[in-house]
Amino acid sequence: MGMPGLRVAATAVRVPVVNGHSEAVHVSFTAPVTPDDALAALRAAPDLRVYGNDPADGYPMPQPVCASPAERRLVHVGRVRADVDEPCALWLWVVADNLTVGAALNALQIVSLAAEMSWL
Repeated sequence: MGMPGLRVAATAVRVPVVNGHSEAVHVSFTAPVTPDDALAALRAAPDLRVYGNDPADGYPMPQPVCASPAERRLVHVGRVRADVDEPCALWLWVVADNLTVGAALNALQIVSLAAEMSWL
């Protein structure tokens, strides 16, 4: 997100699925942000499938996400909502296939970024 001072608190939720990660993520900003603003910013990011806040849009669930090969390569974000106690914070629900987008892919992305740095 290009925000080095961004504070994030996440809670992992373990559910009985073959593979997949689900997190309830709390994000704090320096100024108030609306769920609609956050959804717009998330939709502009690569490799995300963003679910709107209309119940008809559904929300990310680990089992369906992990069942489709095309969906396995994405991080799924939904249920973006305001924190009622903190006007500069939001809650998000995030789901990903931990075999495809989990530690292995993250490690490759980190190595790729590190390889681009001039100090290496």
